[in-house]
Amino acid sequence: MKKITFLALLLCYGYSSAQKIDHFEMIPLKGFYTNPVVSPNGEYLLLTGEHLKGVYLMDTKTQKIKQITTSEGAGYGYSWNPDSETIYYRLKEEGDYYANAKIIAYNLKTETKKGVSIESAKFLPNFKGEKTTENLVSIDYETLQLQVSKINDLKTTKTLTNDQGAYFHPIVSNDGKKVAVHNGADIWVYSLDGQTNPIKVGSGLASTWSADDKYILGYLDESNDGHIVSNSDLYLFDIENQKTIKITDTEIIAEMHPTMHNNIIYYADDKSGRILMSKLNLK
Repeated sequence: MKKITFLALLLCYGYSSAQKIDHFEMIPLKGFYTNPVVSPNGEYLLLTGEHLKGVYLMDTKTQKIKQITTSEGAGYGYSWNPDSETIYYRLKEEGDYYANAKIIAYNLKTETKKGVSIESAKFLPNFKGEKTTENLVSIDYETLQLQVSKINDLKTTKTLTNDQGAYFHPIVSNDGKKVAVHNGADIWVYSLDGQTNPIKVGSGLASTWSADDKYILGYLDESNDGHIVSNSDLYLFDIENQKTIKITDTEIIAEMHPTMHNNIIYYADDKSGRILMSKLNLK
């Protein structure tokens, strides 16, 4: 009875306010999936399993799933080439450290895998191909500071942060001029040229930029014991106006890892391993 009630709420629950999710539906997949990342053309979703194990490819029209790899940690920070034909994920050799993981490219058309010239997986998810990535943004594993280098000159590195912060998970904007990065619970936006002061846009975990780079889409989770997530909701971070907008507000779903193509948003319920989709109007 509880399962039926949950599914009914999941399929029918809605909102009516502007810039909030007004309807959502569950994608009928078998198994536990999380961390969706939509392709630039909107035709596919990258997914991973529990504990970010493996990489899966879902066709957004047929909703059919294909397994790409079963590697541990491969689902953290994967990315798409702008042509939507190649994905990049990390591969850690058995017994090795995650810091030594390599980047693997998988081509959807040829179904082949190969290494890339930029080996270190620390450049994910901002590495999107040798020919389409100009600035390589990453976190220095030793200092935990944000740094950037040109893809054709990896020996010359510029540090964008120079303080006592412990930065993590940088996400470069679509125009390649800014980067959202986390320092503790806070999300900061830095310009890659270092010419403007950083902006604190809110608290939470950033997942993706809107197509026009005016917003960051993310989430904020809660925990009763500091270990297990008890709830989570999606948030929209308005960069220009430095406003935080809560776009979901449920207790039955732990909304996380949003990704967006046009006005369609996909996200995970990390309580159940379900993938959801909704429409979101940013105007």
